[in-house]
Amino acid sequence: MGFSSAFSRLFATGLRSIGFGYARRGAPVLFSEFKSIMDEDLLRELSSDSARLLDPRDRLRNEEPTETPYDDLPIAHVKATYNNTIVTITDSAGKTLTWASGGSEGFKNAKRGTTFAGQSAGTAAAKKALNKGVLRVRVKIKGLGPGRQASLKGLQMGGVDIVSITDVTPVPHGGCRPRKPR
Repeated sequence: MGFSSAFSRLFATGLRSIGFGYARRGAPVLFSEFKSIMDEDLLRELSSDSARLLDPRDRLRNEEPTETPYDDLPIAHVKATYNNTIVTITDSAGKTLTWASGGSEGFKNAKRGTTFAGQSAGTAAAKKALNKGVLRVRVKIKGLGPGRQASLKGLQMGGVDIVSITDVTPVPHGGCRPRKPR
């Protein structure tokens, strides 16, 4: 039995049994998603051809023999102000690997402070980080601007896995003396 007939057998048995209503004939399907529903002979048959069905980043992730300790993960610093959103990706020691902002992505004036600018800054920073070999990051967010959550979505859309999210917005304990009542 060749690859195409095994693949059609997979569609005939597996997709209906687990209820994938969105899968249609000819749609791309990742091999790793269906390992659990295949029988042994079908698994052996498809294993040689599975490399071309996997995402290239999956091969990079599978090559890592050990997990990276949490303290050694790169950090994505997101500074979300009302006027701009800056995403900086550093190594665990704090040295800058890459950065992007709403302004560097071509947004001018008040448009830099929008959620779309924050999302595009996150996506651009993630793509630059992937080129440098960064697959997983921990995120530290500072500020209350509109690009705060959109930059996280952009990081995920860019292909970087987010391990943890920490809010490091400075909050005063007591703080400065308030102005006199008018």
